[in-house]
Amino acid sequence: MVKVFENINELTKSVAVEISSLLESINKIYIALSGGSTPQAIFQSLAQNYRDIIDWNKIHFFWVDERCVGQDHPDSNYGMAKKALLDHIKISFENIHPINCNKNYQEEIQKYSDEIKSIVPIENNLPRFDIILLGVGSDGHTASIFHDQICLMKSNEICALSHHPETNQARATLTGRVINNAKKVIFIATGKNKSVVVSNILSNNFEIRLPAGYIKPIDGTLDWFLDRDASSLL
Repeated sequence: MVKVFENINELTKSVAVEISSLLESINKIYIALSGGSTPQAIFQSLAQNYRDIIDWNKIHFFWVDERCVGQDHPDSNYGMAKKALLDHIKISFENIHPINCNKNYQEEIQKYSDEIKSIVPIENNLPRFDIILLGVGSDGHTASIFHDQICLMKSNEICALSHHPETNQARATLTGRVINNAKKVIFIATGKNKSVVVSNILSNNFEIRLPAGYIKPIDGTLDWFLDRDASSLL
């Protein structure tokens, strides 16, 4: 399903409704967050407008991917979410599960995989998140799965090491099979610079094989939340 919103506040409201409606039917939900400027704006809006509306202690937060930097580094996805959302809501520390991959990458990534397996419900022999929020890069990557590492879409690992193809920066990422096992995947894209990649993916342009185009939940739903600019070529 494709939903187009006039502005970031309307988009955020829809994300909040998705979270709130789940909490009405189940006592705990498991969400994986992404980084980026659009998620940051959504986190800030959630903190400002839904701080006292959502029962945050019913949520376990994980991360879709993380740059292998310190948690206080400006590039840290966890650090961004902490400043934009987590520092402003009432939530137990035990419900927050960041990826710590600043050192000993493979060892820490394995620890994170084990943590996910011990907390997130298992279905189809894989962790099953209730909601995974994804962004999409203008190059078509999602999570930290890039075009030259498309094998991570089929990996048997839960969390894997990847590298940015231009900077070679090390990153940790959920793999495609875990993402596609989620109950609900929400892609969030805003801005004119995302319009071409959004159009290519949603038009099923198979001549252009983009990582984000491989996200198709096997037993869940896939929604695209777009602003007017990102949807302008549809």
